[in-house]
Amino acid sequence: MNNAQNLNVLYGKILRIDINTPTGYGIPKDNPFVNEANTKPEIYAYGVRNPWRFQFDKATGDLWLGDVGQNLWEEIDKVEKGGNYGWNVREGFNCYENNAKCGTQAFSEPVASYGHDQGASISGGFVYRGKAIPSLQGIYIFGDFMSGNIWGLFPDTNGKLKQKLLIATGFNIPAFGEDGDGEIYVLQYTGQIHRIVPKDANAPVVTAPALLSKTGCFNPTNVSEPVKGLIPYSVNSPLWSDAAAKRRWIALPKDGKINVLDNGRFEFPNGTVLVKEFALENKPVETRLFIRHADGAWAGYTYAWKDDGSDAELVNNGLVKTIAGQVWNYPSQAQCLQCHTANAGFSLGLEVSQLNKKVGAAGSEYGQLENFAKIGLFTKPLAETNAVLPTPSPAIAADLAARSYIHANCSFCHRPGGTGGGNLDMRFETELKQTGLCNKPGSGNLGIADARVIFPGSPEKSILYARMSRRGTQQMPPLASNHTDDTALAIMKQWISTLNECPETAPNPAASVNVGDVISLEARHSNKCMDLDNGNNVDGAKIHQWTCDGGQNQKFRIEKGVDGGFSLVNVKTNKCVDVAGVSQGNGAKVQLWSCANTANQSVSFSNSLDGAVHVQFKHSAKCLEVEGFSTANDAKIQQYDCGNTENQDWFIRR
Repeated sequence: MNNAQNLNVLYGKILRIDINTPTGYGIPKDNPFVNEANTKPEIYAYGVRNPWRFQFDKATGDLWLGDVGQNLWEEIDKVEKGGNYGWNVREGFNCYENNAKCGTQAFSEPVASYGHDQGASISGGFVYRGKAIPSLQGIYIFGDFMSGNIWGLFPDTNGKLKQKLLIATGFNIPAFGEDGDGEIYVLQYTGQIHRIVPKDANAPVVTAPALLSKTGCFNPTNVSEPVKGLIPYSVNSPLWSDAAAKRRWIALPKDGKINVLDNGRFEFPNGTVLVKEFALENKPVETRLFIRHADGAWAGYTYAWKDDGSDAELVNNGLVKTIAGQVWNYPSQAQCLQCHTANAGFSLGLEVSQLNKKVGAAGSEYGQLENFAKIGLFTKPLAETNAVLPTPSPAIAADLAARSYIHANCSFCHRPGGTGGGNLDMRFETELKQTGLCNKPGSGNLGIADARVIFPGSPEKSILYARMSRRGTQQMPPLASNHTDDTALAIMKQWISTLNECPETAPNPAASVNVGDVISLEARHSNKCMDLDNGNNVDGAKIHQWTCDGGQNQKFRIEKGVDGGFSLVNVKTNKCVDVAGVSQGNGAKVQLWSCANTANQSVSFSNSLDGAVHVQFKHSAKCLEVEGFSTANDAKIQQYDCGNTENQDWFIRR
């Protein structure tokens, strides 16, 4: 935080070094701070916070950089020798937290900056030098990890660069790439690679109606009245929305049905509309539509109700109003996708454990899920389930109430593969010892001495409790709330106060593996299992990642291997997990093969973090992993150099 302006440390700097030296590296003689006292000669430019991707324009040599902001602003810099880009005195074009030095010295200005109503984590890109899209020639293309938006910087009539939205992808963007022809590629966080191509001139242009009454979701003459196609629903553990009352509905397209996944999430058909209304003092203030369009992409649309209640108007870029004495934030379209992410299943709250409840008037209650099945909403009969998320209340056990609350309010970001920081898994079904919450350091201590995410017995030293109790840049959840949830804070305080110690993780899971055991291997990063593709019995059958289902395709018997190792024998086929061709190379596929008691079919187990293990092949000393950190079904399982990465961490399930 306090290093970017200090020229005697390397943090917060752009470095320029010469690697063409016999040993180590050299310092270019024309670096800006060579031979200056109390400076690091490697420094080329300074005053940056978290540069996330910088690239040279292959035509001009200009160095473009995306710098991730702290609280409010993301920025794009064109880096020049000796430039000072202002952090932590400035953030974007603005003073950072009223820093006293702001305005007292000159800084190198950003090329452009945008606020967190449009995104919250810039991913720098490339200046387009391809031929496929002439209209983008010479335009800097960049995106945002959180919102999934891709923009270009275009010159206005005065020659200043202004950002223009090109694509709203709906997925998290960690990086861009460029091929030899100058065409630009987009990396999706879950492992897919996309190429930016010319827009189809015949593609329909989707625009949201300016008024709620024109959306087709409500009676045009009585906009508070939903049309018959809207199906109401309620949840067990609601998201905190500053004490607003909420009504919720689902609208499916004609003949559209919901696919209930093995993990309990709902997968909706294209054309689905999810609707939520917020009311203060019995008057609606906001209605949100979350729509899955024909191309499969989700988008959110916010409508702010007029003071007279006659209709609601589309909010394009976010809005803040004071209503009934309290501040109310209307999210922008980009902000909707900061929480409604692909990893969270997009539709927050629509999962079996949330909807498994009784609804209806007193004395005539009925099961909500059973009713959905009865009216034909599902693609297949719903399996019997005991999965119920308890409704947070001081009247139930504090641990259940607290875990339910953080599932509903925090886990859409804080889960494996999620966008939240801190390597946390706040889902209700995750054992506390596997969440990363208890007695673990957080991402920043908020000025609290000896802080932990949860400090057993001490809410005052618990970062989770502190973030819930604050409003502003340090609050959690970070969006759409200006008031603390005092009931939830009381529940959280009681729970943390009664935690005398953290539950222990398995101290030595590798040592628990014995010949004759039948196990499944669940990948930490995706919570999906190593699986034999369709139970295929032929040699060379694919071993891949798939949603854990407890089937024989995912069960492996431990047998004695070579060199003190173990063989993993699939219980369905009695064939072994094998590295193809006895390869010792990175990326070699893992497959099924007739057991031969060879080193490429023999593994050892070693302990990793928090009860996970590494699985290492004897012939290559490389580790079993899911390719590219993919969280998708059918992702390749391969061997790779062992490292401290989550896609090489496996939980042993029995």
